[in-house]
Amino acid sequence: MKLPGAQTRARGNAVSNGRRKRTSLRRLPAPDTAPTDTPQTGPRFDILSALSPEVALTILRFAACAGTPIKEAVPGSSCHATLYAVQRTCRAWRKVCLDSKLWHDGCKAAGYVPQEAMMNEPADVVLTQAPIYGMRGGKGIKRDFSYLSEGQPSSSRMAKRLRPAAGTDGDWRRYFVERYSLETNWSRGRYIQRSSMGHTDVILSVHVWGDRVVSGCRHGWVKCFDAASGEDLWSQKLHTAGVSCLGTEGDLLLTGSWDCTIKVWEGPDAPKIKFPLATLIHAHPTICMRANKSKIASGTVEGTVYLWCTSGKLLNIFNPNPVVPEITGCIDFDSNFVYSGEHNKINVWNRKTGELDQKIEAHDKVVTALRVDRGRMVSGSEDRTVRVWDVSEVNDGKIQMIGQLEGHTDGVRCLQTFGDKVVSGSYDKASEGVTIRIWSLRSMQHLTTLEGHGGDVNAVDCSARLIVSGSDDQEVKVWDFSPYLVKDVGALKRGRGGKLSWADMAEYVLTRTGRKMTCDEIWADIKRLGLHSPE
Repeated sequence: MKLPGAQTRARGNAVSNGRRKRTSLRRLPAPDTAPTDTPQTGPRFDILSALSPEVALTILRFAACAGTPIKEAVPGSSCHATLYAVQRTCRAWRKVCLDSKLWHDGCKAAGYVPQEAMMNEPADVVLTQAPIYGMRGGKGIKRDFSYLSEGQPSSSRMAKRLRPAAGTDGDWRRYFVERYSLETNWSRGRYIQRSSMGHTDVILSVHVWGDRVVSGCRHGWVKCFDAASGEDLWSQKLHTAGVSCLGTEGDLLLTGSWDCTIKVWEGPDAPKIKFPLATLIHAHPTICMRANKSKIASGTVEGTVYLWCTSGKLLNIFNPNPVVPEITGCIDFDSNFVYSGEHNKINVWNRKTGELDQKIEAHDKVVTALRVDRGRMVSGSEDRTVRVWDVSEVNDGKIQMIGQLEGHTDGVRCLQTFGDKVVSGSYDKASEGVTIRIWSLRSMQHLTTLEGHGGDVNAVDCSARLIVSGSDDQEVKVWDFSPYLVKDVGALKRGRGGKLSWADMAEYVLTRTGRKMTCDEIWADIKRLGLHSPE
């Protein structure tokens, strides 16, 4: 006689045995079995689970790199997506993918690991401080994405967060997933747009300073606000003329102006210091500036180029008495050379001798912007093009153009590079305003277009998750590509059974932006985030 419930337990055991049997390894088909074109509906043989962990990890390392050179990898391609797809296949594969070194190799192949974290690279290279992630965080948990910065040479905060150390526990898998989600947002144009309207005149310069944004206008005022909330932190008149350029070096804020000075302020709360730490005096109005590794390069309206220390010491002067004065509209430098834009040419100055090393006829019209990073120089011009140059062999006198980015319908006014991306602002006119375009240096292709300004875009800056732009319309716009946006949208759709009402979508957008929006602005953000899928 069976006890009550025995039949139910027996049926449950049979079901569980069946589940174990279905997930167990299947035998390989007999050698004489003829292949068929009909798809197999039954379970397939899982060879990865049958191998030893060492062999399985070796195979997955090939998947992590996908056999593709880093310079040929494109966001969203197999080089980035293969490892991400492997760990989502099944529980057995996910367990094999828990190896930290495997994800470290995947981060390297995708270009996610900064140079500071590649030093002393053995198997124990891990994160010293696991960042706080929005993916697993609930209410009350701060989402910190500052670790996503690319690790520029001046980013001491990045070096501290990603410095390798033995014996500590890091999570390269989460880091890879967050960066992959961020790349997806950039390539697909998924972002939240915020605006700041505190200025009363044309905005000439903007700069991303960690979680803050600094902007300068034509009346000499400098404003700082929080990038996430849009809250004004401080605003003060720091110059007697327009603030043409902004920069930061560590905890120092640098402001350049048409009043022939560059001022160095102790930050991040500069207005609390009544007087600047240093004032760099020029003979003519300052047009452009670039700061890196405690050095400042600046260009003036009549063509003279200066190289300073942040302490205020003048290191060198290039082109001190130009025969034909030409505006130096853009400037950058590396360890050996200073690059300046003059009319349609780019001058290459030797930092040690102060002599002109080369002069490149870079564009058909005036060169308005340039950036030098990782052996590449990117220049923008009023001829509507963005050109990419190889300056890795500039010592041998070889500077060659390796690509041209076309798509702007009017002159390019400003640009900024970050990692393998270029952000360019222009005078283009579109249905929803003046455009900003995002390009990939790996594929030399256009990724997405941002619209919204009501006037010409005069300045852009960017970080791993933000693009900031300033315009003639007196607005500073922040375009936030944070990875948690896609994650939260997916959770919202699942919670509503895959269907969202207009009220749900509008409430989600208004909650994220934290400001008043018109119906057109709400609808534009709904489309960008993929909340509405037309049937």
